[in-house]
This record gives sequence, structure tokens and C-alpha cells, in this order.
Amino acid sequence: MLRFTEEEFQAFSERRNKGRSRPKTKKDPFLSLAPVKEVSPHAKALAALAKNPDLRDGNCEHFEQVFIFDYFERKHPDIYELLHATPNGGKRSKATAGKMKAEGQKKGYPDMSLDKACGIYHGMRIELKEPNGKAPTKSRSPGCAGLERKVTTSFLRMVQNKR
Repeated sequence: MLRFTEEEFQAFSERRNKGRSRPKTKKDPFLSLAPVKEVSPHAKALAALAKNPDLRDGNCEHFEQVFIFDYFERKHPDIYELLHATPNGGKRSKATAGKMKAEGQKKGYPDMSLDKACGIYHGMRIELKEPNGKAPTKSRSPGCAGLERKVTTSFLRMVQNKR
């Protein structure tokens, strides 16, 4: 068994660590106080939009959803945990579209869902529409009109026309 005096151990440690210098990083003292330690995907998307407002062209519905999710993440984290988006739209390969249909994806399901009971409602379903878009009807869009059929009892239904 080897035993070191304090001086011998100190000298040993210095010799051992002599070639190993760790980069000194300055830690942000306020980071430890922050409730969120990393940047959310919503904040990243909004930062990209702030740098290039032209991104909104053709992606209006996407950025409206990003605004909504960012708001709830920052202001109402309890609600944010229960709020989710349904990836029904978007361009996909035929293989991916087939897989999603096989997994149970349904045409015309609302864009966002909140699974939180409040008052007489068991939750909320939200369908976003373009500014010139019209509210869904059975003749125009049988899929979107399914919002009425699918969400008839105990859920608050909303069709939100975007700015």
C-alpha cells in the first residue's frame, strides 16, 4: 500500500495534470436560474423568421402554429404540455404517405388539439385556415368538414382564419 504525504500528493497531481489544460469557459450566472435550459424549436423558427420575413410567404399556416406553440410554451407551460399538432398536411413521398395512412392518419383531422378539460369541454380542436380560405363545408372539403363529425360532443371546435 502506498501512502502519500499531502505535499507528495500535491506534487504528483501537478505533474500529472501539467500537460492537461482545460479550456476555461465562463458560465452565465443567470442560466442556472432559467426555467428552460435550451432554445425551443419554436423560438428557433421564429428567430429564422425574424431574420428573413419572406419565409412566411407560402408558410403562413406553419408560422401561425409556431406562434401559438411558442406563446403557450412561454406563458402557459401547463397547457403547452397537453397541446399538440397533428401532421396531416405537407408534401411527402408516396412511401411515407402510405406508412402514415397505415399508422392511422386520417384526412381532415384538425391542425391542433388540446387535451385538457375545462368547464363543459373535454378539450379543444383547432383548424387553421389561410386569410382568403373559407371555413370547411361538406361540399368544398369533405375532409375538413369532418371536424364537425369527429368533434361533436364535449370538445370545443374552432376554425381560425389567419391574419
